[in-house]
Amino acid sequence: MLDTIAAVVLAESFYVSVMKELVVAFGAALVVGNVLAMIRKQPADGEDGTTTLVRAPVWRSVLFVLMGLVMVIWGLASILR
Repeated sequence: MLDTIAAVVLAESFYVSVMKELVVAFGAALVVGNVLAMIRKQPADGEDGTTTLVRAPVWRSVLFVLMGLVMVIWGLASILR
């Protein structure tokens, strides 16, 4: 009986720790991806057949960076607690 309870507790803590790490990873990916999107210009076809460079929408990218930072901070605080 105690073995099964210990296995359930260990399994639960494993899944909880993986979820915390995933929150940090997705938040970091949001931050890095959107910062790179703001820095780099993406090529797009113009009307006359030439290639023009388009910049990512700044407000959306800033919002996603802030959301990613909140996720990273929250996840790290949960891991270190």
